[in-house]
Amino acid sequence: MKYFVLLLFLVSCNAQKKTVAYSTKDNGKAPLELLLRDNYSGLKTPQILVIKEPNTLRDFYSQINKTRKPGLAIPNVDFNSETVIIYSLGEQFNAEAPSLQIQSSTSTSVNITILDSIIAEDSGAITSPFCVYKLKSNTSNLLFLK
Repeated sequence: MKYFVLLLFLVSCNAQKKTVAYSTKDNGKAPLELLLRDNYSGLKTPQILVIKEPNTLRDFYSQINKTRKPGLAIPNVDFNSETVIIYSLGEQFNAEAPSLQIQSSTSTSVNITILDSIIAEDSGAITSPFCVYKLKSNTSNLLFLK
């Protein structure tokens, strides 16, 4: 009986982990890498954050980890050659995390398409979906297209 309770406890703890971390590397050629996609950011309004320094990334993760135990790990980013892009939909009804995709890029600019988020099954839940990407460039000219 003691082992059954322990097994039940371990299984129930893992059931809460629904955060998805992705890696879309294509042998180092992909300029945009999905680091995290989740449905609960805690942000109330839609936002696009372009992060070029570690303190700002740490601040964002402290915001989304306010209600998580344990919190999500901050990804390793080389800010000398990479930029982090965070796209949050804000509070939505039955929405899932959005996606970004490179439309075109040059040595001085990158055009990024914002793909529509998927409407989830009617769960009656208000979510605040977001995605975190790492851009393999630190260009200052980013254009977001819907």
